[in-house]
Formats: sequence, structure tokens, C-alpha cells
Amino acid sequence: MMRIAVLAGLVGTSRGAKRRGPSVEETMANWSEHSRCTRVIEPPSSYYSSSVLVAIAYDSEDPLPPLAVINSTLSQSAVVELAAVTTTSAKIDLLRLLRAPRVKSELPGDLGRRVRVCDGFDLVLAQRPALAALAAMDAPVRRRELLSVFNFAAFYLPHALSAARILYLDTDAIARGDIGRRAAAVFAGSKRPAAAVEDCSQRLGKYVNFGLLDRALRSDLPALRERFFGFQRKVTEDTCVFNRGVVLFDSERWRALRLTTTIEKLVAYYVKSKARLWRGGVSQPPFLVALAGRYKKLPLEWNVRGVGRVDLSKTELDRLDAIIQTKRPRTNSTYAALLRETRRVGPFEKRAPFVAPLAARANVIHFTGEIKPWKISNRAALNYGAYGVHITPSGHVLGECRLDDERALRHRNYSTTTQLFASGCFARLPLCSCGPHCVEACAAVWHRFVSPAARDLARSFPNYPPNHLPRSRSRSRSRSHPP
Repeated sequence: MMRIAVLAGLVGTSRGAKRRGPSVEETMANWSEHSRCTRVIEPPSSYYSSSVLVAIAYDSEDPLPPLAVINSTLSQSAVVELAAVTTTSAKIDLLRLLRAPRVKSELPGDLGRRVRVCDGFDLVLAQRPALAALAAMDAPVRRRELLSVFNFAAFYLPHALSAARILYLDTDAIARGDIGRRAAAVFAGSKRPAAAVEDCSQRLGKYVNFGLLDRALRSDLPALRERFFGFQRKVTEDTCVFNRGVVLFDSERWRALRLTTTIEKLVAYYVKSKARLWRGGVSQPPFLVALAGRYKKLPLEWNVRGVGRVDLSKTELDRLDAIIQTKRPRTNSTYAALLRETRRVGPFEKRAPFVAPLAARANVIHFTGEIKPWKISNRAALNYGAYGVHITPSGHVLGECRLDDERALRHRNYSTTTQLFASGCFARLPLCSCGPHCVEACAAVWHRFVSPAARDLARSFPNYPPNHLPRSRSRSRSRSHPP
């Protein structure tokens, strides 16, 4: 059986944290899932002993993204439970949403006994010296929320939740199909501590300063240094990366290798280096370093990501063209149908919108990128030919809008694609395959798991973040034409 867990907590820092402190195991002993987790409907029996547990961890006050994960997972997998780890206030709102009669009636009938919501996790993580030092540092990080302890919560789940296998999902992802049964078979014949989807469009050298890493690993992590810099090195700057938004953990193996401790030591080195040890994120790089060459590679279908992006690069387009030339006729028609929906982005060698040919057979769809589905109404998603999104000059999404005539772009000069998209309503919604010759807005897939009743109730909560509300902008307010 597969379980889903949601973890919640209060983000905090501990003053005067010592460099050396209790072990991970000693700290996590202060948090108990039996006392900190509440089932949506408390059953008379004890917790299930499932072989696989789906878990999410978040500190946002918006309960709709976790609801989409929960509903998409449980409605398609009869043998799964879910745990959500979050803050105390977010726990209250998620339980209130899941227990509301008009919302509950549209969810799987046994959801109440298969979902538990947990809090207090942030208070425990804030006791870890490395995370406390990270939260307190004056780092040149554009998004301060990346320093939140919740960005590291996934690495502590094998120490906190009682499951042999834990499938961690970011809350901007949704499940497609029976991921419970599929996840249970992933580690057959493998001794790897984790499994993830490899991404060779990016390399480890993009994130990590190998010169500083060599010096950092000399003292405390000689075995890790041997993999990176030894005579028979297995990891280089050209090693492919992977995304930490969808990770399957073998809990016992993860604990045995003390990988959480390794990540903490890397974070401590990052703080000591004044944020120069890595770039391009805060929690992703140490995860890449700790697991480089030690994870099981999952098929691409386990993390069909990028479905919140605005456009496709030339490299991605060339790859799609190559696939169309070699695939079977049925697959060829699906890819071709998606490419027909794209347009060239002004004078640039890019096309928009972003398209996801693998979405129809995905296990997990991941809305990485700025176009989050909860910022778009279901109406706009169902009418993707007429609606797009407003992009700010900094590349953020303001809200949905009616698409402008692209012929207006012909007589303007732009230095970047972001400047082009910010000049009007020209950013189209990302598209997903839904079968042969079938195309739909990726946001429409997400909205199928979040009912109108759930949206209306969640948006009435006092803590609901206003920037998560779908907003329509008039064309006159969106224009920012270059001279």
C-alpha cells in the first residue's frame, strides 16, 4: 500500500546555534508523526503500515496546490496514503477544506482515512545548526523564501515518517495514473538510496563551484571527495543533474548512508563560503552533490516538468523535430499536433507556448516555471486559444488576459523575450498532450482535481495569499511597448 503525507510547520530560526549539535536522529526523535499528524477523519484503528507513502511539505497558506496533489493521487491509486507536512495555520486550513461537506463530496470516498496532515516539523528543522545558520545568513539570494527550512524538509522525511518508500512531490505537481503501484516496484534489485529523473539539459558545473567544493570536502567528507576528485572519479562538471521536486526515497538505505547529515555539512560549507559554493538555488545543489552518481534513474514520465514555462528553446525544438522524424506514426501525430500550436517568439529562435508531448503518459506532471495553474481560471485554461497571461518586465505572472494580435509584434524591436512578452498579452498557456491528436492547456489538467467549491471556500480563508488569486488585467494596463 502507498501512503501520502503532508508536512506543515512554523518557519523559525534559532539564535546562537552552535556549529556542532545533536545528530539528525536525536533531533528527529523530538517529532512524532503519531502526535503531530491528524487524519482528515480519524479512524478507530491505528495507522496503516504501507510500503509506499506519498509526502508533500510546504509552508504556503494556499491549500489548493496540496489539494490538487492529494486528489490527483488518491483518485487514481487505491493503494496509497498521503502525508502533508506544513505549518500549524496551514494545517488548520487544509483540514477545514478537506472536511467541508461540499468539497468532501467531490473527493474519493475513503480520502479521510488515507490522508493525514502534520505540523511542527519546521520547529524541529530550525533546531538543526546548518539550517538555522542558513536562515540567518545575509545571502545574495533573490528569493528569500528559498532559505526556508521547508525547502530542505524532503531530506528529513526518511527520518520522520514510518514508510519503507517515500515518494516526495512538490506541491506544484500532480499525479497521473496509479503512481502507488508503479513506485512500489522502482527499487526492485537496486540498493540506491533514492530515485529521480535525470536531466542532461543541465550539468552539475552550472550549479557547483568545483574549486571550493574540493577544499570543502577534504576535512569531513573524504568518501564524497573521492567520487568527485579521486583517481577513479565518478562525478565531473559534465555530470547530468536531476530535479528534487519528484524523488522516491528508500528510507532505510537513505538513513544508513547518512545522506541528510551529508547535506547538512554541505549547507554549513555554503554558509561559510558566503553563498559562493553553489548557485542556481539553495536546496537543490547540495542534494545534487550528495546524490551524484548514487541515485536510480527514473523514466522521464516520472517528472514531466516545465509545464509552467513560457517558451521552448531552440535545443528543445530541435529535439522535438528529431523525435517526429523517428517515432511511430501515432506518436508522431501527437508531437506534430503540439508543434502546430506554437509560434515563433518575435525575432528570437524560440517558440511559444511551451509544450509537453509526454504529458499524456506521465506519472507526474510538474508545473515548474512562472505560470502556476492556480493563478489561471479554469475558463481561461479551457479556452487557451483566446487567453494568455500577463508577464511583468521581471518575468513574473500577473494574471490572465485575452491574447493580443501577434501581428502587432512585427514592427517592434525587442532585446529579450521577456521584454516582448511584457509588452502586451502575448504569453500563451503551456500545452500538454492528452492522446493522439489531442492537445489541452496543462492548467486544465490541474483544475480537474480542484473543484469550484474548493476554490471558492479556500479563497474565503483569512490567510489565503492574494497573489494566488487569478486576475484578469485590461490590455491597456499590461502594455509596456519599447520605444
